[in-house]
Amino acid sequence: MVLGIGTDLVSAERMRRLLEGDRFSEITFSEAEAAIISSRPDPLYAYSARYAGKSAVRKALRAPGDLPLSEIEILEDENGAPAVTLLGQAAAYAEARGVRRTELSLSYEQSAALAVAVAFSD
Repeated sequence: MVLGIGTDLVSAERMRRLLEGDRFSEITFSEAEAAIISSRPDPLYAYSARYAGKSAVRKALRAPGDLPLSEIEILEDENGAPAVTLLGQAAAYAEARGVRRTELSLSYEQSAALAVAVAFSD
């Protein structure tokens, strides 16, 4: 059963500005996420897509806006598709709502990245 759907759109220019911040990437992305992102031909778009993904997952969970995005980790499954892992407060919040899995789709083009997330109870 679907418990929530979330979407987010992030402009590449906004992401470029955020990445210029002192510790933005360190406090938002895990080491494993950073490794995947840095392996891409143009990491800016991978950062944009994963940031949009984290926001979309938070919305699908219907979690409060102060839930740390660092507790939503987006890696890849064996086929290269986005795989969501919830940590800490995000995992506890999802469990309390009955969320058992979260599916995520990421897409990007030259100026923006889009994410759609769906939270399921089964």
